Amino acid sequence: LVFKALKDDTTRVTNVETGNVDLIMSVPQNQVERLEKNPNVKVTGGPGTWYDYLGLNQAKAPFNNLKVRQALNLAINRDLIVRTVLFGKGTAIACGPIPPSHWAFASCKEQVFNQAKAKQLLTEAGFANGFKMTIKVGADYRSQVNIAQSIQAQLKPLGIDVTVAPMEWGAFLDDVTNKGNYEGVILGWIGSVDPDDFLYYQFRTGEKF
Repeated sequence: LVFKALKDDTTRVTNVETGNVDLIMSVPQNQVERLEKNPNVKVTGGPGTWYDYLGLNQAKAPFNNLKVRQALNLAINRDLIVRTVLFGKGTAIACGPIPPSHWAFASCKEQVFNQAKAKQLLTEAGFANGFKMTIKVGADYRSQVNIAQSIQAQLKPLGIDVTVAPMEWGAFLDDVTNKGNYEGVILGWIGSVDPDDFLYYQFRTGEKF
């Protein structure tokens, strides 16, 4: 077995189409339909356990304000991100990161997209005119960069001026997990069997993510 690290999406797709490699992982969402039409390629996949999320640094203002975090939650249209950034190859999370296929999945009230309510909450929090923020993201994860850019566009009508900062992976992790040097981040995580896999590192106080 020979494992090749082909970071570029186009290179990986071309290599499997030409037969230079037998298998590629993480097929780019915008290439799935194209590969499905290729009689020499078999595309296999289905619902997974990976989730992407926007993390906010609550040690920094204004993200230490609950109403600001609630406003951001309501201002982001997850369905739009799935349709445009992920080309429909995903599901908007409705009730936490544990997927419906898992035994520990629980249904609850979905946080719906509501920019009017988001604007009201920002006003109540003292940010009627918005604010500036930076979202850091690992440059190697193209879809996560695109998610950050979608959020950037969605928050603009609220007066929130977002700078998207793609970073080299090592420097990015050092800033986020060691230094706490960030305001917002786009990260992904994957769970397996124990429901704690989906939750512990992101939601337990004191953990780095």
